[in-house]
Order: sequence, then structure tokens, then C-alpha cells
Amino acid sequence: MGARPVEQEQLSGTLLFGDIEIADIVLLNADFPSYAGHYTLLPDVDQQPGAARVLEYIDASVKASPQMETDDYDGAWEEGLADLIDSDQWWLLTSDGEKRSILIPIFFVDNEIVWRDDVHRGGPNLPPPAKKPWWKFW
Repeated sequence: MGARPVEQEQLSGTLLFGDIEIADIVLLNADFPSYAGHYTLLPDVDQQPGAARVLEYIDASVKASPQMETDDYDGAWEEGLADLIDSDQWWLLTSDGEKRSILIPIFFVDNEIVWRDDVHRGGPNLPPPAKKPWWKFW
């Protein structure tokens, strides 16, 4: 059973961390369960309680993004942000009102963003979580 085809409007919306509204997202490319687009930080996002830590992650991700494709990349910047990276509180509130669980988004220069659906937590447009690991289906 696969997911229904995704329209751009379905995955454009607002990026959330918990209840913190972070950015508007516009989907540019989709290859389930991975997506790419552009983000625009919301005005006054820095005034929301708890947002400073999320903004710290976004800034660190943007600064590290040029090195992510190199052989020298070691990901050391991630160590102090593991609580955000491993969190299950990342969401995309789509323009049609669906709250989709996503894995940690990665932010790049030029306001580019990539993310993946959290297929283990499921959602209305996602296949239900597998009862057993995928490798045991064969």
C-alpha cells in the first residue's frame, strides 16, 4: 500500500517545532518520503518562547550546509543540538490543514530546506507504520 500522490499545495505550509511556528514552507520537489523547498522565517519567530534554540539549529545548519557534501564533513556542530535533531516534535502544518510528522529538516543557504516524512509515526497521507522491520518482509 503506497501513499497517495502528493500535490504541491498539500506539502506547502508552516514548519512547526512543537507549538512554535517557525517558517512558511513552499514545496519545490517531492520524491516520497523526501521533499525540498524554500522557507521564510516567520516575523517575530524569535519572540516565541523556546524559539531561540530552534533558530540556533537553523543558523548552525545553514552555516554547515556547504561542508555537508565534502569528504571533510564531520558533523561536529550537531553534538550540541542532538535534542532537536532527535526530537519527534517537528511538524509540517500543510496549507490544507493536515499536521504531518517530519524528521529534522536541514536548512541551506538561499533559504532552501529539505525534510522527510516520519513514516514510522504515520499520518493521514502516509502508509501505516510497519508492524515489523522492512527487511523481514522478504
